[in-house]
Amino acid sequence: MRYINANGVNLAFTRSGTGPLVVLLHGFPENHHSWRHQVEAISAAGFQVIAPDLRGFGESGRPERVEDYSVVHYVGDVVALIAAAGADRAVVVGHDWGSVPAWGLAMMRPDLVRGVIGISGPPIPRGPVGMATGSKGVFPDGRRFYLDYFQDQGVADAEFDSDPRATLRGMLHTLSYENPADDVDQRMVVRPGAGMLGTWRDPGRLSDWLSERDFDAFARPYEVHGFTPSLAFYRNLDRNWELTAPFEGVRLTAPAMLVLGERDVVRFMPGVPELVERLPDEHPGFRRTLVVPGAGHWVQQEQPEIVSKTIIEFLEELS
Repeated sequence: MRYINANGVNLAFTRSGTGPLVVLLHGFPENHHSWRHQVEAISAAGFQVIAPDLRGFGESGRPERVEDYSVVHYVGDVVALIAAAGADRAVVVGHDWGSVPAWGLAMMRPDLVRGVIGISGPPIPRGPVGMATGSKGVFPDGRRFYLDYFQDQGVADAEFDSDPRATLRGMLHTLSYENPADDVDQRMVVRPGAGMLGTWRDPGRLSDWLSERDFDAFARPYEVHGFTPSLAFYRNLDRNWELTAPFEGVRLTAPAMLVLGERDVVRFMPGVPELVERLPDEHPGFRRTLVVPGAGHWVQQEQPEIVSKTIIEFLEELS
């Protein structure tokens, strides 16, 4: 691992290869290790690859204030990583919540972006209210959408911290391809009187695409630091809405594409199918959407060869 101080936070990252820069941004609840297959393949194809632990994750710093985890902070960290690599521009690939700073960088600092790929995270337009506010009271029977449940500081934290490994096994299994349920209600909703782990149930084993060694790389930081820092991103959703007001209506001009797993829960969230269909019309730089067969939400780990090949082809198109 390498380290830089970016905006007052120590960021840990891996760096591999030489050539045009590619930055890989992980999502929740992972860290840089989720890109282990892509780092090897992309660097072998003639590119320099940086894969950081985002602030609040892995070996990177964990600011105490919740408000230090806004999208503006994450975008600023990526700007610092590009500068640390000595590059003028980069192709940025983000998975899950890592797609938010990836799209954000492309819209806020288009001068730094050669291209952008979102995996399991389409570019979501700024709505009439913040996402946290919008997720409240969606269900009339007391069920809660996961975004709403995560807003209660200390609640999900304590639930997840009670057994980090069981938490991660349950989360990774529930949102993977091997879980035949693909609807939001069975994957992302908390029932009355239950916690998130009542939905994300621990299967007591790992999926075939994840070794014990790989799982340890994800689990160890949570056993030491707990889940509170990584949940802080969710607790900035309404703040992100406030901070991104100056970028209302900005369109993607850099070449862009979206990758989704065949059984990715994101594909089935309310409004997402319609949003994905509109992307080529709303963003001049948007090229295509790829649905990866045999993948759930953890696309780059469940189908690493397809994702690596897709990224490399995208990079070669830019060249």
